[in-house]
Amino acid sequence: MSATPTTSTVAPQYVASGPQATPSSTAASSGDHSRETLAAGHGWGAQNGGVTGGSKADAAHVYTVSTREQLLAALGGNNATNGSNATPKIIQIKGNIDLNVDSNGKELAKGDFANEKAQLAHDMLNVGSNTTIIGLGANAGISGGGFNLSNQHNIIVRNLAMTSPFDFFPGKDAEGNPHGRVYSIEAKGTQNLWVDHNTFKDGATPSGAISGDQLDFTDGANYATVSYNQFQSHNKSILIGSSDGMTSDRGKLNVTIDHNLFAGVSQRDPRVRFGNVEVANNLYQDSSSQANRFQYNLGVGVESKITSQNNAFETNGVNEENLVKRFGASGHLTDSGSLVNGRSVDLSSSPTGSGPGAGSIAHLDPTNEVAAIVLAQSGAGKIDLGA
Repeated sequence: MSATPTTSTVAPQYVASGPQATPSSTAASSGDHSRETLAAGHGWGAQNGGVTGGSKADAAHVYTVSTREQLLAALGGNNATNGSNATPKIIQIKGNIDLNVDSNGKELAKGDFANEKAQLAHDMLNVGSNTTIIGLGANAGISGGGFNLSNQHNIIVRNLAMTSPFDFFPGKDAEGNPHGRVYSIEAKGTQNLWVDHNTFKDGATPSGAISGDQLDFTDGANYATVSYNQFQSHNKSILIGSSDGMTSDRGKLNVTIDHNLFAGVSQRDPRVRFGNVEVANNLYQDSSSQANRFQYNLGVGVESKITSQNNAFETNGVNEENLVKRFGASGHLTDSGSLVNGRSVDLSSSPTGSGPGAGSIAHLDPTNEVAAIVLAQSGAGKIDLGA
């Protein structure tokens, strides 16, 4: 499903240089997607006013950045306060930006941080409301850290290769398993988010460090669409709902996950608590011999309502009954149109739910076409392919 440009005129690009932005000598091309917004009818993110990101930014707040310092400047200039910068802004990333470096570009090690709090303050960049972050071309991305969108509103993240960051001081998750808190995208309490055409992938992890989730949507977050991304070879991909005791999440965590590739991921595709989550037209590639030991695709947690529609599963040595994992008896999973290795199956498990309601995507592709569509159109660098 295509996004809809808000205007046919693109403002001049600017290049961040230190704390100030200076005009770029290169005019925006006709293929510039930086002012596109989430199309009406494209899932839960399109509800509650939709997602427009920084599409209303004036020329002074359109940046092209290629270093961590330039990215910090474009976000507002101070990581401690950038989350409060709600000025509409478009940040175009050129090339890969390593976030785990100092101001001179030197890679940081565990000994450079006093504790996890210090690492989080450096490696997780705070993003304010009304922001679009988009990669330029096929080679744009971030590594060594991620974006903290917590308690913000109306944010778009597109066309980036996001190499999974690592936590030098890992703790435990809700189940008592080792868990890193440096995520590619953290969205606690975030409202109206569109994550589209990105590639999430593993990178080299230092000894003793642990990679965190690729996307966390928790703590009262609401209205998100996660579309046409690739989640590659990783342990935990998407967490929706942080704990069984977070009863304040009831009625929130409305998310649509469509046309994504999950390839060689161990678990959490997604893992849901409380949320009303539509999972549609995704391609799952699972193998008993994959690098990250396969555990499950759909995690049905406490009071969750998952609607699975027209998803394609390509499995090798993975039993059908292991595609879904229930955490307790109160979660709902309603499945229709699923194919496992081309064979029609029903992955529903009692109790079932009533469907995604207002958050359903306007168009579902036939399941037998999903693999071709997702492989051709999902991921960073493919944003021009009509998805």
